[in-house]
Amino acid sequence: DKGAGSALFMAATKTLIKMHATNARSVVGILDRVNKELSVNNEKCMFTTLFLGIFNTKSGELLYANCGHCSPILIDETNKLRTLNNLNGPALGVLEDAVFTEQMVKIVSGQSILIYSDGVTEAINAKGELFGDDRLTSELLSLEANSKPEEIINHVYQSVSNFEVGTDQSDDITLINVKYV
Repeated sequence: DKGAGSALFMAATKTLIKMHATNARSVVGILDRVNKELSVNNEKCMFTTLFLGIFNTKSGELLYANCGHCSPILIDETNKLRTLNNLNGPALGVLEDAVFTEQMVKIVSGQSILIYSDGVTEAINAKGELFGDDRLTSELLSLEANSKPEEIINHVYQSVSNFEVGTDQSDDITLINVKYV
């Protein structure tokens, strides 16, 4: 959502993640603690979606959980795409006793992971159409193989901006692309 209340809820979420990440050994451990604190006395039923991962830079293993967020996309050096949509749990702050599960994926040298907000896929054009997952996939496939993270981000952002011409941006757009080398 938008507004001061949502901004404060997100700030609290960020603070809680940082606080619990130093003591937890797993993604689920972090999420359990953060969710419990966000759910208590949450009369306005505020929530946040989140993709949280712990990345081992030596092995390339990413231990992650997806809490109602858009499914990240792995991009290899030949532009082959793989959506990490096999696991999507509840958003944080909704249910105090929510159960989170984690998954592990091995990222190899040359692959990058694109994490994005729903402001990308839910962008609306003048005809009332959504940008959507298929259009995002098409835009990623149109990139040159082995594109740099900033090229991927700039391309997707420009594609969404071009798509929205003639309309107001309906939601925030966040894009993160990290390449493992």
